[in-house]
Order: sequence, then C-alpha cells, then structure tokens
Amino acid sequence: MQFKFDHDTDTLVPFLLKAQQYIQDKLIPGNNEELLNKCKFIITEFCINGIKHSGERQSFFDIYLDNRRLVIEKKDHGSPFRPKAYNKQMTLPLAETVDTIILMEDDYNRLNMQRIDEYSVRFYVENIHSAHTYKQQVINEHFGLIIICCSSDSFIYRHHAHDGLNIFTASIQLL
Repeated sequence: MQFKFDHDTDTLVPFLLKAQQYIQDKLIPGNNEELLNKCKFIITEFCINGIKHSGERQSFFDIYLDNRRLVIEKKDHGSPFRPKAYNKQMTLPLAETVDTIILMEDDYNRLNMQRIDEYSVRFYVENIHSAHTYKQQVINEHFGLIIICCSSDSFIYRHHAHDGLNIFTASIQLL
C-alpha cells in the first residue's frame, strides 16, 4: 500500500500512527510489539530525512510483504543522498573504485556505506568497542542511518539518475 507523507512536523505523528495501524491490521496478524517498534523507528527516521534533506514537499511510502520480508520504501524526487562528510568527494554515479566508506564511528558503532552499483549503496552497522574515546557533544548527522540499520535486516539507497527518484528501502525478515 502506498502512503503520502507531507514534509511537515505536524503531520509526522498522524502519519506514523496510520502506517503502524496498516502494518498491524493488514500485514502482521497478532501482537508483535518488537516488529511494530522497529517499523516505527524506520518510518520516523525516513520522515525526518524527508523533512530535513529532500527539499521536496512530500514523499511516498510503500509498505508491503515480499518473500517473508516486511518492506518499507520511502520515495521522493528531492536532493540525492550525499553523506555530509563526503559531499566534495562523492557524486552520483559512484565510481567503481568506491567500495566501502565509513560514514561515522563512535565508541559503539561504525556506520558503513557499501557500493552496490553506480547508483545504489547498502548501509550497515558494525558494533565495536573503540579504544579511542570520542567526546562528541552532539549527535552525528548520520545517527538516523544507524537507527534504521539497527531496526532492519537490510537498508539500501538507490538513485534513479534518469528521473531523479530517490528510493530508501528497509526490510525486516519475518520469522
């Protein structure tokens, strides 16, 4: 099912409740609080991403089951994803020499971005315990990506160069 999200903080909670109700009623029978919480984190971060970064007035969400996976896709025609720390170096299409980039690292997590093809990347988090103590007083710009990675089993970004479509896809494997 497709849902439209207007990029306005006032519409965030009603949109989130509507999407969660759909997941609970239509896709996942029974009470699965952990799955619903993961979906809430993913959808919230996708919405915040749209509000903060896309430059568009709205985005569209597709929520569906695919091969025993719950899939949440956010689509917009806004600005393509460019990691803040790599704005000068990273452009789309990605060069074949780009493999894995560490987007951020703190005492507990390393957020990685891995090239799939010239217009697609996969995000994943490695849990670490760093010998270095980071004394950051602010939450890193990419912390939302860590939340999505930790709430999903797969998190992929694709940019369609021909029409400017951005697709953020998070999926959760169902038991």
